[in-house]
Amino acid sequence: AGVSHNAPYHHFADKAALVEALAVENFEILERDLREAYGQAEGTSLDKLLATGVAYVRFALRHPAAFRLMFRPELHQHRVENESDAVELAGYETNDILLRGMRLSQQEGLIVTDMDVRLLSIAAWSTMHGLAILLLDNSVQKLLPAPQDDEQLARYVTQILSDGIRRR
Repeated sequence: AGVSHNAPYHHFADKAALVEALAVENFEILERDLREAYGQAEGTSLDKLLATGVAYVRFALRHPAAFRLMFRPELHQHRVENESDAVELAGYETNDILLRGMRLSQQEGLIVTDMDVRLLSIAAWSTMHGLAILLLDNSVQKLLPAPQDDEQLARYVTQILSDGIRRR
């Protein structure tokens, strides 16, 4: 960055504060990417929601170090009451896109309505986060019958997820 080794300490109290700031910045980038994917996708609210799942995996693959940093356990441990947690707040803002998309899909009768939207969003997030980690760790391709493009694989997985939550 063209600065001395100690320059960051003029702006951040310690390494933990620097890591927290980087995580928040990357959650904001991820949030922007998800909003963009939702807004640009054509079709139903469910189609738009599925586009955010692909965008989530795409972000992880394009920014692997940032993605891993954002989900470091020490950044998500519970803080004392009334202490601000910028990382948690940034994560909630990002997750809100998923929750709103699930809620709208439920209201439109596109997905199951007898299940809490928060549980549905956790299932969707877990699926896409797990896929992103498996792809980053190179653990998926060897399991496939034929090589797949990572983004195409994310589309297949979101379709399977969609089929599972779709209202029948």
